[in-house]
Amino acid sequence: MHSLFKQAIVFICIFAHVNANDIIATVNGKSITSEDAKQFLASSNTNLEYSSLTKEQKLAVTERLIERELFAEAAAKAKIEQTPQFANELEKLKKELMINLWIKMQIDSMIISDGEAREIYNSNKAKFIEPSRIKVRHIVVHTKEEANSIIAALKLLKGDMLKRTFIAIATNNSIDVSRERGGDLGELSKEQLGSDVGQIAWNLNAGTISMQPIQSPIGYHVIYVEQKLKPRTIPYEKAKKDIIASLKQKQFNLYLTQLAKEFKRTAKITIPGKTNQNQ
Repeated sequence: MHSLFKQAIVFICIFAHVNANDIIATVNGKSITSEDAKQFLASSNTNLEYSSLTKEQKLAVTERLIERELFAEAAAKAKIEQTPQFANELEKLKKELMINLWIKMQIDSMIISDGEAREIYNSNKAKFIEPSRIKVRHIVVHTKEEANSIIAALKLLKGDMLKRTFIAIATNNSIDVSRERGGDLGELSKEQLGSDVGQIAWNLNAGTISMQPIQSPIGYHVIYVEQKLKPRTIPYEKAKKDIIASLKQKQFNLYLTQLAKEFKRTAKITIPGKTNQNQ
């Protein structure tokens, strides 16, 4: 376990090295970097990319990170690390980490043959059918006016010209992380789309865009449905990884049940008030 923590410290030290250009603020000599901001946004479950934020939004994120650093300093000054509560919580985290890594090692060591996986696939083909899907792209901008301008530029285009222009605008103007893929959200079923934005996308014809801006918590969307795809059988090679993972999990659950019984049989366990204690 000590070796694991030593490795973690080494990795932290490696990734802690930053260039001056990455620093977005300093708090009492402690650097806050753009990478910290990216991780903050990721942990906040947003689809926003730090580099695409407005100056005001970046400043708001920086302010939250400054506050977090100041709170950490306050906790350090209060010597929280020296309290019994901190030690207890740290010990719990170490135990959970140790158990989780042990479980991962056990599952990784399970062996499932190609024949076993293929038998499951052939016996349950009805479970390996993808529903109807749409291949969809979107552009997200800050204002309704921006979205209307984009729609005006696109609405008279058709076919490949519409697709290429949409991708170019998404790449250059969208504030969503999908800009790196030309706004591509992939192939999605109606259930996966979920939101109001998704339902509007589902009702569009292939090769068309939404003619009105669609508002969401992250901005205003313009949608482009590239294709509408019929249900299809998932090929074995694509399903294989998930099948093997499922079989490994089932195999591990059986192994864990047997192992728990064996551990209990050989351990000295006492439960107050219970008769027939293990000896």
